[in-house]
Amino acid sequence: MIFPYDINNRKDSATIEHLSPVPPFYLKDGMQMNNITICCGSCNSSRGVKKLRDWFETTYCVERNINEDTVSSPVKEYLNRKKIRISILNVFH
Repeated sequence: MIFPYDINNRKDSATIEHLSPVPPFYLKDGMQMNNITICCGSCNSSRGVKKLRDWFETTYCVERNINEDTVSSPVKEYLNRKKIRISILNVFH
């Protein structure tokens, strides 16, 4: 991954990835730092607006072995927080 961002090599340049597909997307609006991570431009572009688990099922991820077990620690922590929230919600419904 290239840092800082290289406009001539966007696909390999480091970009900010918003792990949550719902706002806020800016710190000034209340976004939490643990909801972002760094990824390459290709991955960021490939994911688009898909939820992470949906994105993991795409050909792009399958061919590159990108999944819950192979992603970085910040992404794993985000996914674990989501699982805990869903479990808590299920208890109360």
